[in-house]
Amino acid sequence: MKINHGNELANTFLAFRTEFILVGVLSALANLLMLTPTIYMLQVYDRVMVSQNELTLVVISLITLALFGVIAIAEWARSKILVSAGQRLDERLGTRIFNATFESRLAGLQDPSKSPSRAFSDLLQVRQFITGNGIFAFFDLPWAPIYIAVCFLLHPLLGWLSILFACVQLALAGLSHRLSAPPAEAAQLAQTDV
Repeated sequence: MKINHGNELANTFLAFRTEFILVGVLSALANLLMLTPTIYMLQVYDRVMVSQNELTLVVISLITLALFGVIAIAEWARSKILVSAGQRLDERLGTRIFNATFESRLAGLQDPSKSPSRAFSDLLQVRQFITGNGIFAFFDLPWAPIYIAVCFLLHPLLGWLSILFACVQLALAGLSHRLSAPPAEAAQLAQTDV
């Protein structure tokens, strides 16, 4: 009986859709509230500097601090959710990977020159992606155009500068990946094939 591993992995990730939806909602909340410092400074210059009212400054500052607290809680919560999802993924697939590797080794289906730990290394990489910065970048990326639009609303020059720096950042990330990926893959292969 042939097992379709692609569908099995897809079904495993579908089991975590609730966690991914929660992380998406928390990411949206955190990213929306990242505009807090900009709005705070606009309010200070628009209301406080004109009226010289200290009570207004205190109230705006307290609201801003409370919103920073919400950002911190949202970031903490999404991190905890993803760490929990990574542990559940490991529990769900770890035993199956061990059994499949062991049975294929016994049946002689696995190449003897390849290390059985390769499958566990792949699982570890998936788990590290789920709990690492890569998944946060995935959820934060759709907000970049919104931030750029806000920059354009503040001043067109700020908008064009933000586009320029976004392009520079993309170019540096691509160059960094191109230069670091082959040595990292070779090191990982050397480690798993020992």
